[in-house]
Amino acid sequence: MTIIKSHVCKMCGGLLDIDLDRQVYVCSFCGVTYDYEYFREDNVLEVARKSLARGEFGAAKDAFDFILKKNPHDFEALRGLFLCVNRWRTMSPILKSEGVHFSDSLKELVYAKDNCLPEHKDYFEMICEAARLNGKYKENRLEAQKIDDKRSVEVKTLNYLKDEFMIYDSKFVTIVHQLMEKKTAKGESVFSIILILSVTIIAFLTFLFGWWIPVVFAAIIILITVVYNVKKYSRLREIQGSIDLSESKIEKMSEECRSRRAEAEKFLFRFKMQTKEIINSDPLKKKKEDRNDDKKDADIDDEEDYIGE
Repeated sequence: MTIIKSHVCKMCGGLLDIDLDRQVYVCSFCGVTYDYEYFREDNVLEVARKSLARGEFGAAKDAFDFILKKNPHDFEALRGLFLCVNRWRTMSPILKSEGVHFSDSLKELVYAKDNCLPEHKDYFEMICEAARLNGKYKENRLEAQKIDDKRSVEVKTLNYLKDEFMIYDSKFVTIVHQLMEKKTAKGESVFSIILILSVTIIAFLTFLFGWWIPVVFAAIIILITVVYNVKKYSRLREIQGSIDLSESKIEKMSEECRSRRAEAEKFLFRFKMQTKEIINSDPLKKKKEDRNDDKKDADIDDEEDYIGE
């Protein structure tokens, strides 16, 4: 049972609970029951409006449920349930694309569309379309973010490959440079010492064994150089192939990311147009404007009658 605070027992003044199944008010103090027709429906609707305006969504929902028990097609009650689930006081928050989440209120929205009067169906269908557009916008935006995250990881991989290429390309030169820069404890160049020792050993071996020693030594040096450069060239080609593949992946992901974001912007634009139309086509607002116009016409008629007299 649900408490409607504005209704009190006529016998003892206690608060009345609503028994939705029996469709009666029950006093929680003295037990007296009242048929819900005992109180005007307008009063219950006023309770719902005030509760909604104060942000008391539970109380407002109970009141709207009570109204729909009597009139399942009541527009304000149908929309009120949708507002209560979203925890909105009015429809204005629907204009905020980022803060709008329809997933929890789709059930109430479909129920309202299926049970409203024919003249209100277009209004609820517009809200359903807005929910679809908002979902597509967020779906594309989320997908674009995922792609962009993958692209960032691939960019890091590409930078690593480029660094590896540069290091490997200059590896031999770097080793020679380090040997030339390295010094002994006495401040002599390590590279110079190695060079002097090599020349000395070659000269000594040549003196002992003849001219073929320098030839063999030179052949070994050439062979080592050729093998090293072949392996170096093979590895550089492998790294370059990985770089080309990574750049191709990044380009494709960038293009897909741009496409997703462009698609998201299209849905966002359509969503904003749709929500503005929803706000402007509010049936209650139009009804109020029509009443004001009728009142103005009546006042003009009264004024003309007064002048005529």
